[in-house]
Amino acid sequence: IMAQIVYYFHAWAQISRDHSEEVSFVVPTGNFGNVLAAHYARKMGLPTAKLVVASNKNDILHRFFSTGCYETNVVETTWSPSMDIQISSNFERYLFELDGSDSEKLRKMMEEFSSSGKLRVDKTVLEKAQKDFCSASVENTETLETIREIWNRENYLVDPILPSVSVQPKKMDSKLPTSVSPVPILPNLGKQSKTRWGNHRNFLKN
Repeated sequence: IMAQIVYYFHAWAQISRDHSEEVSFVVPTGNFGNVLAAHYARKMGLPTAKLVVASNKNDILHRFFSTGCYETNVVETTWSPSMDIQISSNFERYLFELDGSDSEKLRKMMEEFSSSGKLRVDKTVLEKAQKDFCSASVENTETLETIREIWNRENYLVDPILPSVSVQPKKMDSKLPTSVSPVPILPNLGKQSKTRWGNHRNFLKN
């Protein structure tokens, strides 16, 4: 996570016209590490307007930031397999900060989650989380439609994670500042499945 913080300072330095304007970041995430690094960068002073948690159909993070309930479901196979996660390994770090940095309270919350697959925060904690992050998720059909749209327009086959960040701003117009263009932050392409890349090509031919 410490290394990923650098991404955001570098991206902001490339985009900010006068090294003072705020930038919004849209981050595809399953384990919550990359976008947590963005959160830490903001706490270190990076001018940041909004941080958007972008999920696929395995949307445990989106459901938490929408309702305050962090609950596991069955992992569903999607076109962005590196995000096919129902327990976000870095989320516990954020919960510790979010709920008063109380290690004993966090221990009890995680024990409850371990036994029941579910934990819930109160309204005050949820409102604090919603100030830190906004979120949305995409369906498999939206992923394929976006890949095909970009292929037809640009003749370029995009990483299957890209639709999760390109669709989110359209879903979140009311939550994103009108004067700030969101910046997608993408992980290493090597995480994606070669088999699914082949399936993308077959889909695009049809």
